Amino acid sequence: LHDNDKSLSHYLGQLAGAEGLHQQLSQAQQQVHFLQERLARERFQAEAHRLLRATFERVRQAHVQRTVGPINDRVVAWAKRVGIDDYRALHFGDGVLPSGLLRHHAATDEAAVDWQTESYGRMELLCLLIRLAVGGLLARDEPAVAVLDDPLAHADNEKQRRFLEVLQAAAAGNPDVHPPAGPLQILVLTCHPERFDHLPAARHINLQQHLRRAPGPS
Repeated sequence: LHDNDKSLSHYLGQLAGAEGLHQQLSQAQQQVHFLQERLARERFQAEAHRLLRATFERVRQAHVQRTVGPINDRVVAWAKRVGIDDYRALHFGDGVLPSGLLRHHAATDEAAVDWQTESYGRMELLCLLIRLAVGGLLARDEPAVAVLDDPLAHADNEKQRRFLEVLQAAAAGNPDVHPPAGPLQILVLTCHPERFDHLPAARHINLQQHLRRAPGPS
């Protein structure tokens, strides 16, 4: 009897300690169910945002490609023409401006080569080619003017001669590409006219002969 009393007291103590656990468990289960539903809603919204962003990015890339595709094609072709054949394409950033170069046989996820890794002469040449390609794109409806201030001051003689062929092609335009590239009126300001003496039908103007000195004090 004494042992039974001790057991009864023990069980009564455990029962008193467990009082209210069922209610707490029920509340915890309700909270878990609420959080699971909330997590499901958040995941659904996150997936919707991801799909929307992916769709928007595909549309943006398609529009960007329609704009920069002709620029890329002309620049790459002209670059090979002047002796730069290390790269297969230009890399365009979010601002639809060239931000780097893509090497031949590079993986699709490989980072573009930064402009700063190139020599100053090469970077100058590539920038000129991009300017001429953009100018041709802007001249689709009417001829545009491109002003070059002593271009290719840091290029060797061979690249300078080949660049003259690019100038002729840019000036003539190309109505057969899509979109068509319009003709350019190219003005070259230079202190070294001998670098451009092989341009056929080019008009050379000696500005020094046309300068008028301002009248001095009386």
